[in-house]
Amino acid sequence: MALEGWSWRVTCSGGAQPDSGEVVVPSGRYRESLPVTHQRVYDDLLSRAVIVHRLDYAEPGPRAYSAGGERMLALVDRLVAAWDGGPARGPGGTAEGVEGARDRGLPGEVVWPRCAHRV
Repeated sequence: MALEGWSWRVTCSGGAQPDSGEVVVPSGRYRESLPVTHQRVYDDLLSRAVIVHRLDYAEPGPRAYSAGGERMLALVDRLVAAWDGGPARGPGGTAEGVEGARDRGLPGEVVWPRCAHRV
């Protein structure tokens, strides 16, 4: 799962409960980089993770986000991405993840609900 501006991902095996996921946190100060309105959702999802992969980057940024995406792709057997198909807005985003999955031959799909919009 990726939300606007968030490079964390939640990965679950087929049929797993929502609280059995793995989370990739790209940097030590990642939470602080999120808008205050997103921090509670982030905290809630992070608290439900069974495994948390914390990368060694102190600060969030392009290198940390790309590394987070690479780690996520190394962990999954399939990628389901909520993406509008638009151009990348920076390193480590959904566009880069989808391209990386396709380059690796990972099975998956891109979904974009009709009611969704890019912010």
